[in-house]
Formats: sequence, structure tokens, C-alpha cells
Amino acid sequence: MPEAAPDRPGDEAPLVSVVVPVHNAELHVEQAVRSALDQPAALEVILVEDASTDGSLEVCRRLAAQDGRVRLFRHPDGGNHGPAASRNLGIRHARGRYVAFLDADDYYLPNRFQRDVALLEPDPGVDGVYGGTLTQSDPDAPADDRVRRTVTFEAPVAPQD
Repeated sequence: MPEAAPDRPGDEAPLVSVVVPVHNAELHVEQAVRSALDQPAALEVILVEDASTDGSLEVCRRLAAQDGRVRLFRHPDGGNHGPAASRNLGIRHARGRYVAFLDADDYYLPNRFQRDVALLEPDPGVDGVYGGTLTQSDPDAPADDRVRRTVTFEAPVAPQD
């Protein structure tokens, strides 16, 4: 069920739709959304609130009320369906030319889409673009429990891979 107002006639389609599944991410979802909204690309943020038991829904409603680029949806039955089903629901509501995913406890660095759009725009044969990711655990965790890992693709990846 949509929480946001329906699309208004004359609204420009965004370049990128950022789909954010949200489940019990009250402490992090605002940073995730702000990191997306701070991108220079024209975009929308689609929050799919997935039956959180913390204050995530209230945070999502506030973010959607504060910025017209943020739209909030929930599963029609109000139940918890997991991140894959939530991403699929977000994709169904996406208006952007491209879809990007962002977990509610993650955030984008500045210029997140600069290279992606530069690769996608001139070549309609490109199905998708992968970007590097950095996984980092809580810096306050004991040294033996800290994780810092960078994952990057150095060459094109065939669709079947």
C-alpha cells in the first residue's frame, strides 16, 4: 500500500530510482536517505517499510513528508516479506530510467552515480553497472572483530556471471 501521494501529472521522471528496503533500521535509515538525496543526479528515493517493530516507519514517514523526492510504500498485507520482496515492490513503483539499491543501514559516498551514468547513457547494450563497495564494521568493536573489506570489479562481467 502506498504511503506517498500518487504521482502528479507533469512530474519529471527521475534519472535514478534508489530503492531502500527498510526493516528495523530506525537508527540508520535517515543517513542512508540523506546520502542518496545528496547525490547530484536527479533521483527519487523509494522506501519500502517492511513491518519494522522499531520506529522505522515513523522515520520513513517524516523523511517522505520533508522531501518530495522520497516516496514510502509498504506491502499490501502490512507483513514482513524480506529484502528481496521489498526491493521488487520498490522496482514496481520506480519511475527512474535506472534503478539502484541501497540498504537502510548503508550509505552512498559523494558522486555515487557519476561513473555509472557515464557508462550506461551512451550504450543501451549495457545491462547494469557494478560499483566498488566497502564493508566496515563498528569501529568501537574489539580489534579482532573488526572487518574492513573492499570489493571491486576490475573488468566487465558477462550477464550469465
